Amino acid sequence: MKLTIVIPTYRRNASLLQSVRLLLPQLNAQVELFVLDNASPVAASETLTKALAEHPEANVQIIRNKVNIGANANILRSFELATSPWLWILGDDDIVTDTAVQDVLRCIESHPGVSFINFCTEVMRNRGERPRSFETIGQQGFVEGLDTAGNINFMSVSIWNVASVVPSLHLAYHYAYSMSHTFVLLLSALGEIGQCHFSNVTLIRNVTTAHAGSKWQFRDFILGWNTILELPMPAQTRKTLSRKMMNWHSPENVCVYFLADAAIKGKDRHDFKVVSNRLAVYVSAFQRARFALYRALFISPAVGWALVQRIVKASVALNIKGINLTDIVDRSASTSPK
Repeated sequence: MKLTIVIPTYRRNASLLQSVRLLLPQLNAQVELFVLDNASPVAASETLTKALAEHPEANVQIIRNKVNIGANANILRSFELATSPWLWILGDDDIVTDTAVQDVLRCIESHPGVSFINFCTEVMRNRGERPRSFETIGQQGFVEGLDTAGNINFMSVSIWNVASVVPSLHLAYHYAYSMSHTFVLLLSALGEIGQCHFSNVTLIRNVTTAHAGSKWQFRDFILGWNTILELPMPAQTRKTLSRKMMNWHSPENVCVYFLADAAIKGKDRHDFKVVSNRLAVYVSAFQRARFALYRALFISPAVGWALVQRIVKASVALNIKGINLTDIVDRSASTSPK
């Protein structure tokens, strides 16, 4: 057995079935699949019975938690389940390519000494990101070479050398609240010699196909992501990582997500204020000024949100910035944990 695939799932039976149906024909004797059901109201086993019966040769196990332990803890349990050297944690609403398993096996065979492998999504390919594969060595090399910080947090394109990272698993649990626990795990495990391979092969076609009500909320991610900068690391490494994280975690992005929350749920600017204040230690004076300016939009969230939507739509049309307003609204309206 070379590869363990784990699909953590909760209350996404339809998208889970779609993902598993695409994955089953790709499985072989080198691969095992676990479905980790986080006490869904309708058991995953009921949903998958027919699909699994059509592939009796596949090595598949469904494990159901007695209680809902939360999305982050359920994801981290994947590392405890893996019985093979390599682990792939796959989102229950992410659609793999037709050759995904074959591509993963080929990559781990050609890079046996790395601690971590990161693949591309179709969105990255369409944007022309990561035109070629590359490797990094150590925590410093990883941070300097990192091309798209957010892609490391996207678990479905990450493959883990289990033995290399499990000694740091306790830290990932400690930072589970951050929704960046796997990022924490990787940074802690790399040390000075840990190697990463960044592949330009596309592993995921469609991202997040689940219905709006079951999407996780960006507010949780935004509140926690910056805390990984508090991990022990050299000052220059922290500065470089902060700059790369802020490409996604910019004042504009933070404002959009929290303004949507405030307008849709009738909330005030408290969450935005908390995050902008927490980020102050990591950002430049220019970024702090932008955070301060955007607080004015929260005087009337409904008016501010209407204005921001017009600006975002114009930016997208002019190809200045790519923000999916529909997805933001879906996540802001969601009240259900993943």
